[in-house]
Amino acid sequence: MKRRNPRTRDVSDGTSKAQSETVGLVLLFGMTFIGISAVLVIGAPVIDDARENAQIEKTQVEFSTLDQQIRESVYTPSDSGASISLSEGGISVEPDSMTVNFTYDNGSGTDTTANTTLGGLEYEHENMGVAYEMGGIWTRYRNGGTVTQSPPQMTYTGRSLTMTLINFTNPVDVAGSGTRLSISHQGVRRSDDLSEITDGALQNGTLTVDIGTEYTGAWSDYLNRMGMGDVTVPSDDRVRTQIRTGPPLFAVEYLGDRYDDDDNKTRVYDSRIGNVSEYNYTVDTDTVVSSEIDPLPVTEDDIDDLIISRSGSDTLPSSGSRVTAGDYRGDDDLDGHTFDTSSGKIRYLANPGADVSIANNPVTFNTTGGSVEIHVPSDFNLNQDVFVNGNNPVRIYVGEDTQLDNNYSVNVEGGRNELFQIYSSNSDVKVDGVDYNGTLYAPTANVTIDQDSAFRGAVIADELEVNGEYYHDASLRQADVPEELNLNLPLARFNAAERLVELR
Repeated sequence: MKRRNPRTRDVSDGTSKAQSETVGLVLLFGMTFIGISAVLVIGAPVIDDARENAQIEKTQVEFSTLDQQIRESVYTPSDSGASISLSEGGISVEPDSMTVNFTYDNGSGTDTTANTTLGGLEYEHENMGVAYEMGGIWTRYRNGGTVTQSPPQMTYTGRSLTMTLINFTNPVDVAGSGTRLSISHQGVRRSDDLSEITDGALQNGTLTVDIGTEYTGAWSDYLNRMGMGDVTVPSDDRVRTQIRTGPPLFAVEYLGDRYDDDDNKTRVYDSRIGNVSEYNYTVDTDTVVSSEIDPLPVTEDDIDDLIISRSGSDTLPSSGSRVTAGDYRGDDDLDGHTFDTSSGKIRYLANPGADVSIANNPVTFNTTGGSVEIHVPSDFNLNQDVFVNGNNPVRIYVGEDTQLDNNYSVNVEGGRNELFQIYSSNSDVKVDGVDYNGTLYAPTANVTIDQDSAFRGAVIADELEVNGEYYHDASLRQADVPEELNLNLPLARFNAAERLVELR
């Protein structure tokens, strides 16, 4: 019988293992304790930040609801209301928490100033906040940064500016969950000084808008995004923008010293209400418009930037064809074509270096469904009849020489001269033997209207010499211009008023 060896146990190994387990437990409890301490010490601000950010976001949403109620209150005879829930912080209205000051320099040497103090609504907790200013919602975070959550009640197109100055008229200081605010519209107010600025067309000068607010960073970013003038931040609580003001693009004021005829009197009429012989009057360019407005609002470079040129084979149909919606390119002349936009806009993009003319056969533009654009990077020659029928304009952009001669006429439906527009960026232009209805904008050109020509509409040029007949159409002050030029144009119209709101 084979004898088995007896079992043995190494006592020293067991002691070492027991010691390791004990040490492991101690380390585990220590790490757990340290981890819990870290959560308590470090995690508390994180939890607080999350809770505060949630309150900020909730306040933003509730301010948006409040904004909608305020906008609707003007149409509601009775009071309306909105609920705001606060876990921390409070909401207040201070009647003088914001200022909006306007200074208008019309070039006469005397400024007109209108100072407006507004009550603003603000939620604050420590150094964070949400404000309702001028119909916009603005947020301030712990690091001091401010952002726009929703834009103010302000519309800027380049040519016009409208501002609704929301003014909370009574102090409010509330806190707590389920706070309900009652909203009452108290009417509209405009001071005499502000009325002096907003009443009537703006002349050549500058409008300065100075906004006093604690949210300067957000306001500055917003105004810059809008392209609203020259924006600066002169101090931590103030943002300022300066906007060039002046007449609309085709206004008679731009003639001034640029205009030259026998008596320096420009005959002006309004094509919306009658013809030249029945409704004409004169503007004395020596007195009423005595000085030259310089520079003109749209420059040669602006026109060059508008011109689109594409190389490629001709895609325009043969002469005498009907051209429908779409983009066309090539170096063809436009003789005899009928451009029909009933199905949409038409663009003709001439090849680089290609001259384009309407020379041998009349051209008809039917613009009932959209505009027509003709982009000519080189020369454009018009010496054949043109007919424009419809409600949308024909715009021709010329990079080099423009020729208007040879006994033809430009006819626009209903005498609406805004329907045919030529923008020429270079060279002098001679209007010779032409009966023309429309506009010619040539900021660097000397334009001469010869003795056997009649021009109804508007010529804006570096110089205009009239030997024939020139009738300036006052209705062109309202003419639509290419969208790309809007932000280049001076501010022609400005409207602002306080809208009084009471919160209870």
